[in-house]
Amino acid sequence: MFFLVFSSVLVSIYYFKFGKNNQISERTLSPNVEIIERKVKNFEKKMYFLAKLHSNKSINVISETDGTIESKEYQIGDFVKKGQVIIQMTDTRKILELKEIEDLLKASKARLDEASSNYKNSIKLYEKNIISNKEKETQMNTYRSMKFEYDAQKMRYKRVLWEFDNLTVRAPFDGYINRYFFDIGQKISRGATLFEFLDNSMLIGKANLSSDKAETIRKSNKKLLLRYNNSLLEAKLLGIGRQISNDAPSYKLEFEIENKKNAFIPGEVVEVEVVIDEYIDYISFPSSAIIMEEDKYFLFIVKNNVAEKIRIKPIQLNNELFIVSQDQIPNLYKIIINGQAKLENKDEVRVSK
Repeated sequence: MFFLVFSSVLVSIYYFKFGKNNQISERTLSPNVEIIERKVKNFEKKMYFLAKLHSNKSINVISETDGTIESKEYQIGDFVKKGQVIIQMTDTRKILELKEIEDLLKASKARLDEASSNYKNSIKLYEKNIISNKEKETQMNTYRSMKFEYDAQKMRYKRVLWEFDNLTVRAPFDGYINRYFFDIGQKISRGATLFEFLDNSMLIGKANLSSDKAETIRKSNKKLLLRYNNSLLEAKLLGIGRQISNDAPSYKLEFEIENKKNAFIPGEVVEVEVVIDEYIDYISFPSSAIIMEEDKYFLFIVKNNVAEKIRIKPIQLNNELFIVSQDQIPNLYKIIINGQAKLENKDEVRVSK
């Protein structure tokens, strides 16, 4: 019995001495924090907006003659080289008329050749005093009459041939078919619009902006960049102008971009970025590092496991990062980005590995 009582007393003493010390040790353990290195770099602040691309060169190709659409050689969206046939039309009346005028022209040319030969012979005969001057003049007048007839037939032939050739509609330049206005089998009148044709080698981008964004971009005087396949393509700013509207004031921005590799298509909506500020020798950290008290900003930095609270004047770079000039954070210090909520100045801390 005595042994049991003695053992209980020893256990109680041991717990009181060592267990209590462990609890005190746990309560006084330094806070655990997460840090990042102090890295000095250069940064750019960017603005992003959406723009719609339009063809810089768009024409409606019209029919120069009457006819019926026989075939369409390309589909909408196809690229066509200059001079390639896009639409073939037919007109039986023009085919017959062309054949008729070709025959008439050949007959007129034969008569002209004969009259020319007779006139040349009359000159020689006149010089030999074989025929009179009157006979020579008669041959000359016949030649002139045949020449006038031939020229008239030739002019008519060229007109009919021109109409016949225009039954074949070709690409006016390298470009894309954007829209057809008629289907195969439909009859076309002269002056009717056949298709819309685009040159996409240079595109125009248009975007609506608020007055603040428009003013920021205008002051920045920086390049506009469009992202394509993990690369950035430079666009040329054409201008920013105010739009007349009864609603809130707004501005229209226009730019042009080379598209010889057909990276973009008209009608496409793209994201445009522009550098609006550059910061040389700055330090970045996530927004989680900042402590805000009223209208003041603070940061905890650490050296030799001792935290220091400093006031800063940060610049928001984007939704995730803030930056400060390098002189605001001393050398050899690191930045606490997590675990600083209950810290006080000069507190000792444990750094997470």
